[in-house]
Amino acid sequence: MASKQEITDTIRQGNQRVTQTFGGLTDEQLNTRVHFDPIGWTAKQLLAHLAGRASGHARMVSMAESGAGFPPDFDLNAHNQAIVDERADKSRDALLAEFLAVHEALIERVNGMSDEQLSKTLQWSTGVIPLSDVLRGSGGQHSINHAAEAERALGLLDRNGLHAPFAALHHVALVTKDMKKTVAFYRDVLGSEVAMGHRLDRPGNERHYFITVAPNTVFAFFEFPDAELSTHKDATLPSTGRALDHISFFAGSNSQFDTWYQRLTEAKAPHLSPLRDMGIVRAFFFDDPNGITLEVMAGMGEGMHFPSLGDPDPAY
Repeated sequence: MASKQEITDTIRQGNQRVTQTFGGLTDEQLNTRVHFDPIGWTAKQLLAHLAGRASGHARMVSMAESGAGFPPDFDLNAHNQAIVDERADKSRDALLAEFLAVHEALIERVNGMSDEQLSKTLQWSTGVIPLSDVLRGSGGQHSINHAAEAERALGLLDRNGLHAPFAALHHVALVTKDMKKTVAFYRDVLGSEVAMGHRLDRPGNERHYFITVAPNTVFAFFEFPDAELSTHKDATLPSTGRALDHISFFAGSNSQFDTWYQRLTEAKAPHLSPLRDMGIVRAFFFDDPNGITLEVMAGMGEGMHFPSLGDPDPAY
């Protein structure tokens, strides 16, 4: 039997997940079909379904109190579709606001119920279960499951099944004092290409170049000849005066990792570190001409997998 705190925590996790997922969708994504049962809802219709859960929550409490089941003529699909249709003209923001209000109201209702009320049972699809577990599932896990469904359909989950707020990393903006030297290093040593190169339309007329580093990801360098760049500091060690420690890339395989190390050794890459065996990955570090520390990694054995949560005093 779920406790009030467990019910509350799960509902709030659902609130956060739905807000994060649906709040960042484009109009095109909102109008994309993401729910593939016979009903076939778009992302916006799925959000409308979640926003209209108040009557469902009330029905479950009533069923537990009365001991009655669903009426024999109750059509769940027709009921859900009617709720969605009623909200067809609502905006995404209005649906999110309704969703949050409905689920915060459920938290308030749960916290006002006695343990005796929450322990009453319902005949559910999985058997006879207490109302507390039904409300935790219907009020929280239900939201999480539908958000994950939309994320999968829209390609928003990563390969580990984790949610990320954005579709991709486009660029990292960095500073160089010498663009020609920087381009030569990335092009001739690493094999990058210049994706964009122009001058900024302002009094300084500075160079601004995009240089490829991974598929669909670039380093965006600004050339400021008089900039004061930081001196080299070893990566991963406590340090002051910097917020960016290093930028890491995965090699395609262990053989490619070895080739990269040989290539950078021959190129005399600045501050090239010895190879490091970290158990689940192998890695090495080096600097670019601007003192930016870069890392190359390759997996060992099963490699690195997420989520991996083991902090004894967690901040997560």
